[in-house]
Amino acid sequence: MIMTTTGYNACDVSLWLDNPAGVLTDISGSSNTINVSFTKDMARKDAFGSVWGHRYECLKDCKVQLNIICSETNSEAWDLLVDWWFAQPSGKRTLTWYQPDKNVGSDKFSGEFRIQDLGENMEAGKAEPIGPVATLLCDGEVTHVTNAT
Repeated sequence: MIMTTTGYNACDVSLWLDNPAGVLTDISGSSNTINVSFTKDMARKDAFGSVWGHRYECLKDCKVQLNIICSETNSEAWDLLVDWWFAQPSGKRTLTWYQPDKNVGSDKFSGEFRIQDLGENMEAGKAEPIGPVATLLCDGEVTHVTNAT
């Protein structure tokens, strides 16, 4: 196969998260990595005398890890995630991302998520920004459409 000439990078991925009022807020400028894992529950079925097994598939799942950049500004990723973590109950929020960018024709993924964990690693001897990681698990369907707006 000839190498593709239409590949793209992640420089302009657009990442949006609900604030406490349910308004999608752009957190792209305070995030630098999104790791997405789509999985399915699978089971293998074997029968006596079979050489090859067969599989059943069932529920789909999605896990997202966000690497963010701590900042002192309200309504950026750190502020939204800390508020979400400490809210009682924390509940679910909408997470939407566009790739390779938010332009018409890009892939748009969106769903309701719950925050599973929020971790930080801070070292006094490093001048780099603090980069916490949040793990979000979908609560229901994650949709995929072509962005039309």
